[in-house]
Amino acid sequence: MKTKVKLVGLALLAMMVVSGCHARQNAGQSETKLADQPQPSKLTTALKPASQKAAEDAGTRSNQQMTYSRFYYHQNHWRWALTAKGKTIVKGIVTTSQKKDSDQKLTIKRNNGQKMALTLSWLDGGLHSYSLKSSAPKLSRNFIIGDDGTAWTKGVPSELKGTWETGIYDAKRLNLGGKLDSSSSSVDKQMLKEKTYFYILDTTLDGLNNSYDQQGNKVSDGAGWGANSAVSYKKLTGGDYLLKSYWAGRKVAPDVYRVNLTGNRLKLIDTVGDIPLMTRKSTKNTPVVDDESSSSDTDSDSTSSATTATTNRTDTNNLTTAQVNDWVWTNMLKDDLKGNPDKFAQSDYLFMQNMNKKGTLDIDVRENHSTRRMQEAGASPDIDPRVASYEINAKGELMKQDIVTGKYKVVSTQYGE
Repeated sequence: MKTKVKLVGLALLAMMVVSGCHARQNAGQSETKLADQPQPSKLTTALKPASQKAAEDAGTRSNQQMTYSRFYYHQNHWRWALTAKGKTIVKGIVTTSQKKDSDQKLTIKRNNGQKMALTLSWLDGGLHSYSLKSSAPKLSRNFIIGDDGTAWTKGVPSELKGTWETGIYDAKRLNLGGKLDSSSSSVDKQMLKEKTYFYILDTTLDGLNNSYDQQGNKVSDGAGWGANSAVSYKKLTGGDYLLKSYWAGRKVAPDVYRVNLTGNRLKLIDTVGDIPLMTRKSTKNTPVVDDESSSSDTDSDSTSSATTATTNRTDTNNLTTAQVNDWVWTNMLKDDLKGNPDKFAQSDYLFMQNMNKKGTLDIDVRENHSTRRMQEAGASPDIDPRVASYEINAKGELMKQDIVTGKYKVVSTQYGE
């Protein structure tokens, strides 16, 4: 009897030991999981957006070898790895980080014990692409988050092509990363509302934010988001798309947007500021801006004013889009360009037409910094500056805005003059 009791006791003891081992093992697994969750810190804020695997952009590939970059958190450290064809090229722990301007200066302790200085720079406000640079080992490459390395398709998909617009919404002045910008000027504070246009075209990806006061009156026209070309796209899952172009004059600098299309609504993902859902205003492959009317989604090239002038000459109240551009260009050659010493062509400018509240036509002229001539003249690839503002009034006269007074005066009463 005593022997049986002793055996039972030993069995219970063995079960307790085994169960304790399992408990310690499970606790260890839980601790490991908790340890692999990065704690809030400046380094986590800097590297977490880059924690998804990113394929190298074609603009910086050497010998067309595809490489992949990823920052990740493991065993209480942020780490970085550069791989190609499943093999590790460089790998190490991020030991120090210092922000300098918009760059993140990182120190990487490689697996071989050597240290390397690595500079991380975001290439777009939505944090969809970044560059990595190092002098030892020599490295200068761009990466696109969410890109799996498969081929991109030239142009844009038909379901996205055209002009997209929001309604007028409350503006938020935000810094990169989404924090409110407290340094807004007194002029900015008057611009309490905005309306955003986004142009998804075969030749360029662009947009602008027009500013309004609290009553909904336009305060100023926004500048273009930047001249670019060589547009391509990649369709992802769940209605998401990556859209890519290259800054004019810098074929290795990609400008990347990620958008989501659900039904007839488009969302710009992770942009600086909170831009509302957009609807498609036009399917044309040219920018369309019209703050007052949403009925401009047509393929007609005709533009008209509230009244129509009848004359033996060309009816300047019923000109085609091309005729309007030609008329403005003729005046620019006589006025702004004065003989055109730089030999610019009409195609070196953007003519953005907009029917205003009065029913007359506004023409906003901007430099097109994506063209060869503009680039050779040293034009900045990051902006499309306004050159002049015109209007065709109800009488069919071409008027130009004085840059000092803001008032318009008639500069031509006959088409072609």
